[in-house]
Amino acid sequence: MSNSFFSHIKKRAAFELWMQIHQSPSALMRVWQLWRTQRIVAIAYTHVPMYRKLMDDTGIVPAGIRKFSDIQKLPVINKQFLQKQQWEDSTHSILRNFQNSYRMALTSGSTGEPFSFPQSTNAFLHPGYSAKPLRANPLLFRFLFWQGHSFEDIYEKMRVAGIRIYNLPCVKNYLYIPVRMLHDDDNGLLEKITYFRPDILEGRTSVLVEFARLLEEHGEKMKLPFIITHGETINNAQLEYFEKMLGSKPYSRYSLEEVPDVAIDCALHTGLHVHEESLLLEILDNADKPVAPGVPGRLVITHFENEIMPFIRYDTGDVGMIVPGICPCGIRARRIKIHTRKQGGFVAIGNKKYHISEFEAFFDEFADFVLQFQIVKRNEKIIEIRILPTLRYSRIHEEELKNKFREYFKTDTIIRLVKSIRYEGEEKARFIIDETAFSR
Repeated sequence: MSNSFFSHIKKRAAFELWMQIHQSPSALMRVWQLWRTQRIVAIAYTHVPMYRKLMDDTGIVPAGIRKFSDIQKLPVINKQFLQKQQWEDSTHSILRNFQNSYRMALTSGSTGEPFSFPQSTNAFLHPGYSAKPLRANPLLFRFLFWQGHSFEDIYEKMRVAGIRIYNLPCVKNYLYIPVRMLHDDDNGLLEKITYFRPDILEGRTSVLVEFARLLEEHGEKMKLPFIITHGETINNAQLEYFEKMLGSKPYSRYSLEEVPDVAIDCALHTGLHVHEESLLLEILDNADKPVAPGVPGRLVITHFENEIMPFIRYDTGDVGMIVPGICPCGIRARRIKIHTRKQGGFVAIGNKKYHISEFEAFFDEFADFVLQFQIVKRNEKIIEIRILPTLRYSRIHEEELKNKFREYFKTDTIIRLVKSIRYEGEEKARFIIDETAFSR
C-alpha cells in the first residue's frame, strides 16, 4: 500500500481523537489543553517576536508552563494591543511555511475597531476535504454529530442557505444569499430559499429576525429542520419568534474572526458547549483572576490552531460565564452563556457611561414585547429608542418602558417603532449609536 494511504489513515485517526476530546473526563481534557497550550506558547516564543518580548519582560519561558495554573502567569492581550504591533513582530517569522494555508481575516469593525490579521485555513479541515474549495469545518455543525448525523451526510447531502455579507461555502450544497437582498429584492430572496428548501438556514441573529419578519409581512411561514444564529446574542422573544415563523429553535454559535468556533448549542439550549479540543477558555475578573462558574466575567481565549499569528490569553471584549454542572444532554464539555457581545460599546447619559450589557439587561424584562432595540443618542438631552416590536406590543407596554427607563437611566426617552434595525452597511447590527460623536 502507498504511503499516501497510510498518511490518510493516520490523519483520519487523529481527527477522530480530536473530535472526541470534548467528550472526555474533565481531567483528561485539562491534560490535553495544557499540552496544546505548551505547544502554541513554544511556537509563539520561538517564532513571534512580540510574544518573545512579552514573555521575556515578564520573566516567563515556555519550559516554565508545567502545570495548568502556570498558564495564568502569561500576560493577557487584547485587540488594541495587537493593533499597535508591526506585522513582522506579531506573525510567524517563517511566513513562507504558510503561504498556501492561510487567509487574511478582518473583524467586522462594528465597535469602530477594525483589525486584519493572517489566519490558518487548514487546522479544522476534515482530512478528506482539505483540498476542496469549501470550509469543511466539523465544528460548524457539531450539534448534528451529537444527533447521529455523519460527516458525509452533512457535507455531501445537506442543503445549507446562508444570509451573509460574504460568500463562505461550507458544504457541497450551499446557497449564498447576500444580506442586501432583504432590502433590495425581498421577493427574490423568498423565492430562492423556497426553491432551495434548505435543511439549515444560518446567519446573524438580527439578519434572521429580519428574514422572519419578511415572511410574516408576506403572510408566510417556513418549517426548517435547523437554524444557526451567530455574531450577536439572542433573547427569549427571538427564540419564540424563530420557532413560530421558521419552525424550529435556533442553535446559537459563538465565534470570532480572531478565534473561530468557540462554542455551540446542543438540542437542550441550556448553554453553548465549548470546543475544548481547540482552545482554552477562561473567565476572568478585571484583575485577570479566574472567577467561579456562574459568575460573569471577561472571556479570555488561548487558541491552539493559528500558528501563523497565535492568540494566547486573548481578551475577546465579550462578557459571559461558565454554566455550573454538566449539561443534561450528557456532553462533558463546559457550557457558557454570553451576556454581551462587544458590538455597541458605551453611551454617555448625563455624567455616566452605560454599556450595551446594561441596556440588554434592561430590555430582558420586556422580551415578550421587544424583538430588537437600538439606542440612539441624538444630543445631550435626547435619547431615542428604536424598537422592533412583537405583535403583543401595546401603548401600555410603551408607557411602562418609558417610566422604567427614566427610573434606571435618569433621563426621558423618545420611543420610535421601526420595521427593521439598520445594518449600517455591515453584517452586525449596531445597537448603540452616539450621533453626538460625529458632531464634535
